[in-house]
Amino acid sequence: MARPRRDLVFGFPMSLRQALISGAVRFYSRRLNPNWRRRLSALALPLWPKGARDTLPMHVKAPGWRVITGDTFIEPATGRLLRGARLIPQDPPWTAQGSGAPDLTARFGGKIIPREPTLVLYSGDDHGIGAFAAELLPRFLALDPLGVPQDMLLVVAYGMARRSFFQDAIRDGAFRPRPVEVSRPGSFIRAQEVHEIATPALDAGVATAIGALMARLYPATPREPAPVLLCEGGPARMARLRERLARTDLAGLAQGAIPLDPAAMRLPELIARLDAAPLVIAPDSGEAGALLLARPRARELVEIRLDAKANPRAKVVAALTGARYRPIG
Repeated sequence: MARPRRDLVFGFPMSLRQALISGAVRFYSRRLNPNWRRRLSALALPLWPKGARDTLPMHVKAPGWRVITGDTFIEPATGRLLRGARLIPQDPPWTAQGSGAPDLTARFGGKIIPREPTLVLYSGDDHGIGAFAAELLPRFLALDPLGVPQDMLLVVAYGMARRSFFQDAIRDGAFRPRPVEVSRPGSFIRAQEVHEIATPALDAGVATAIGALMARLYPATPREPAPVLLCEGGPARMARLRERLARTDLAGLAQGAIPLDPAAMRLPELIARLDAAPLVIAPDSGEAGALLLARPRARELVEIRLDAKANPRAKVVAALTGARYRPIG
């Protein structure tokens, strides 16, 4: 009779009861319910053992590039690291900040995928178009200047990788010739050598490099100039943005503006609409970062306070893309 597996969960050997939980997790992972992992992980996170990043064995390969050595797991939803069963906290200067729940379900008996060596290209719980443009792409474009080998495997957390704009970019060759692997729900990547690079500060050089990459992939496609409402989160959130605008002096313009949800459209069309827009209206949750993907021009960027979780990046993006920035509180 085969001996049962004795993986560690919460630092303890897996019991028969936990093995049954593991089976249930694998069963439900085949069902088309994208929310169950988030709910289960959110319940487990407060009780999950935490580790300290400053105790990890690591060395600096070059300024802005460091290597963590030893048995390490990469969690699939946000790209956070685990040592054994211990979850390592985010490190804001190096990785995207975020407080969302990681996908911990694989530690109940999910699949472990060995990869050597691995570089975490993107981590964090912000999976919007702003994070794609202002964090993921700058990190990718920093690889060549740092001297990272072109055959280094790049891992992107599935929370970001499943978004349509990322899928368009990878299909259209944005990351070639470098190999990119998308994390899989319910599976951890396991490596003895995990590379991390710092997110470059947004400046003129970074903005120029992003613009050059997008121009190579997506040549200019003329559109009629028209104001746009750039808002992620679906129709309900777009309606909230319109309601907020109705109480401002932009109410008339907002009525004729084209609504753009980056999650519901192709990346080339999004860029073409932003290229032509003389006015972009966006909430303060980071969508304005998408202007880094468009061609610089004299336009106005109006940022509307819509949610409590604000992203302070819009003013910098406006300055780098030639837009006049106007916040509305």
